[in-house]
Amino acid sequence: LDACGMTSTYSLRQNPEMQEEMSPAYKNYFGYPVAAKYQYNASDQWATVSSGYMISDVKDMGKYLQMYLKEGGDVVNPEDIAGVLQNTVPVINKSKEDSLYGTEEAYGMGWMATQYKGTDLYYQSGVLENQMTMMALIPDKKIGLSTTNTRSPSLSAITWSANS
Repeated sequence: LDACGMTSTYSLRQNPEMQEEMSPAYKNYFGYPVAAKYQYNASDQWATVSSGYMISDVKDMGKYLQMYLKEGGDVVNPEDIAGVLQNTVPVINKSKEDSLYGTEEAYGMGWMATQYKGTDLYYQSGVLENQMTMMALIPDKKIGLSTTNTRSPSLSAITWSANS
C-alpha cells in the first residue's frame, strides 16, 4: 500500500485500535438513521464475508485504480497487471439477467470482468456491516471510478443510473 502512496488504508485485523477513530456509519431503522459501529471480533470472524476488513477512503482507492490505469506504474510489472485483469474464468450458475450490467461475466483475482456496450469493464465491490464500496475500471478509456457509501437503497439508484 505504501508503494501506491495509500496512507489512509489499513486492516482492522492489523490495527483494531483504529476503529475508535472511524466515523460512524448509519443503519436505517424504520426510516431513521442510527449511528452504528463495526461488529468485528478479530479472533472469531476470519471465515465470514468481508473478513479482510480493509478500510480505505476514496482518495486511496483512486490511487489504487490509478496504479491499474498506469499498467502498474512504478509499483507492479505491466505483465502482472494484465494477468490480473485478463486471466479470468467464466462465472457459471449466474444468468446474464442476474449480473450487475446484464452481461456475461468472468472472475479473476478479485475483479469481475465483462463487456458492456463493446467496452471492457472490470469491477469489484465490498460490504461491511454499515458500508458499501464499488470500484470500476475501463482501461481502454483510462477511466477508474470508486464510490463509498453507507449501505442503503441509494446504491440501487446509482447502479440503475450507471446502467441507463
